[in-house]
Amino acid sequence: MILISSVQRRIDKWSLYFRNKRKFHGLVRFNSTVKIAEGAGFEGAASIGDNSMFSGQMGYGSYMCENCHIIGDIGRFTSIAAEVRSAQGIHPTGVPFATTSPMFYSRRKQTMTTFATEQRFEELRPP
Repeated sequence: MILISSVQRRIDKWSLYFRNKRKFHGLVRFNSTVKIAEGAGFEGAASIGDNSMFSGQMGYGSYMCENCHIIGDIGRFTSIAAEVRSAQGIHPTGVPFATTSPMFYSRRKQTMTTFATEQRFEELRPP
């Protein structure tokens, strides 16, 4: 049973690779170690480095180096270094907030404690 599921995973991986190669032909360069999410899009002249994962839209002339995990939209002519990971969290940067520390606006206790008595800022958003 383990052998069959291992073989099936390899077949699924190559099937997805060839499907993405056909779908994004001429728009983005990547190899079989790259995972591209359903719904991703590319303007063209893009590249994704080995062992990376991408979900979102990538603008013309942009690239990601190896071992990246990016969920979000990338503009045109953008260079992303190796080992970059995106986060879906956001921080307040304007009035009435004086700091980006979640201790002052979040009840989630990311820093083990909080001064907030109510959730004062929406920290997570869709990619």
